[in-house]
Amino acid sequence: MTERLKEQIEQLEALHTRLGQVRQVPPALLQMRTSTGDEFRVVKEIGEVVMSEPVQAALHQARESLERDGASGIGTEVRRENRKRRRAPSPENYTEERRTPTVLLPRRPEPAVPLGELGAWARAWNETHATAKMRIKGRVVRLALADVMTVYMGVGVGRAGEVVVETIRAFGPREGGGGRGESKYEVYGTVSQQLGRGLEGGDGGDGLGTVAGHVLAYADLFVRRCGVCGRVVSHEGHVPCVVRWWDGRTWAGAHAGCDK
Repeated sequence: MTERLKEQIEQLEALHTRLGQVRQVPPALLQMRTSTGDEFRVVKEIGEVVMSEPVQAALHQARESLERDGASGIGTEVRRENRKRRRAPSPENYTEERRTPTVLLPRRPEPAVPLGELGAWARAWNETHATAKMRIKGRVVRLALADVMTVYMGVGVGRAGEVVVETIRAFGPREGGGGRGESKYEVYGTVSQQLGRGLEGGDGGDGLGTVAGHVLAYADLFVRRCGVCGRVVSHEGHVPCVVRWWDGRTWAGAHAGCDK
């Protein structure tokens, strides 16, 4: 930096300081032609400084430097960045949060099935369901969905003597074990958890017809598209839609991660 440039910068800084004094003078006084005391004297002195040869030379030099910087693009990035920072952030678009309803099973009256009539009820049920078969062995109901999964339901007797489902587990269609233990496949373990959630709201269990309807909702387990993201398998984990809930009209489905 040359001595002359340094002097010009100091002159402009001093002028900037004195201009700050003008802001303290009432605007009405600046329009008066006659002297009004110290305030007008301050304005007059600043005007003389601005019109002086050294300050005019410094202002001229500053303008030339600014024009050169503007032509070469130097400094414009900083000004643009400053303008960007002063802008208020635009509000984000509101996205409606999608949540899985808490009603997992349809709560509607169903005919009670006495324990002694369970076998006859299962045979009648099989006649109306071509792709699913129900078998009874003691107090275990085996419900098989062809090529999808096999579900074992442990049943008990409710207060009125009706059959209620107390436990439920899902397995692969070709897994053995007779419903004992847990499935070795993660997807069926997750389905077991989802089916178990449906029993939590019942008084010691749910009616056999209601739970069987919940199981049938998984007939399209490996082809059902998620009602939230639209994918068949989840983006993370590559798991099918293992969540089912009753939306008041039909069974809806989603991935375990999409229903949060």
